[in-house]
Amino acid sequence: MRKNLLRLLPAERSAVFRRFIYGCLAAAVFTSCAPKTGGQGAARRVLENQGQRDMAMAILWQQHSGEYAALCYQAFNAGRAYVQEAEAGVKYAVIFDIDETVLDNSPYDAYLIYENAAFDEKSWEEWCNAESAEAVPGALEFCAFLVKNDIEIFYISNRPESVLVSTMNNLNMLGFPNARAGRVLLKTDTSDKTPRVKSVREAGYTILISAGDNLDDFDSSIRKYNNAARRDWAAENAETFGQHRLILPNPVYGTFESVFIENYHSKSHAERAVARLNLLKSWK
Repeated sequence: MRKNLLRLLPAERSAVFRRFIYGCLAAAVFTSCAPKTGGQGAARRVLENQGQRDMAMAILWQQHSGEYAALCYQAFNAGRAYVQEAEAGVKYAVIFDIDETVLDNSPYDAYLIYENAAFDEKSWEEWCNAESAEAVPGALEFCAFLVKNDIEIFYISNRPESVLVSTMNNLNMLGFPNARAGRVLLKTDTSDKTPRVKSVREAGYTILISAGDNLDDFDSSIRKYNNAARRDWAAENAETFGQHRLILPNPVYGTFESVFIENYHSKSHAERAVARLNLLKSWK
């Protein structure tokens, strides 16, 4: 180990040591803070500078696992089957959310971890304007299938209107169809998607499928629900998933986080980590 390390250039040695230190700190957190009895005691032992890094495994899973890709393919395969069974002669549209539904933003989330930073509009817009997001596995192929079957595509996202051109550029560079003004509908004065969805219907379309990574993408009123009510809503609508609702995996963020504790997103990384640990269900 030492001989191999000495052969590295100074910059490479620095990177190796940095990763080693991060690994040691993470190991210390999970060793000392494992909530064997759950609740406040374990949560209070979270190290201040580790509050953000407990998201690293989720991002690694999204970026590297075959299982993440398989779940995406599974969702779009279900959508393909549902389209093939649809009644002919109807003016259909499919509505896609953008982030973690057709575009993968995990590099931005990884950046937040390395910087020990929280999400903020400035860095988010910088990421969107970089036009660097890659396609979610299977999304591009599913969109091509829809076009082949004469089904219109709309992208309805709560990205700010200020990044409309960059978002369309990113989608177009990847080959997504219909990524143009009037088909890419971003947030203006409200994050409630209902008026934008309504505008699709008012244009004469029957919405065959809605695809998203957040239950709010299917019903904006769910934003106000606590997590128990969100689970109840999912159970009540179980038969719709894999049919006219496609849910994509997103292990990194979502509205479900915001209801962990009051004013969750205004808390520090450590306070949020404490809140997350306090909600873990342990067998002892």
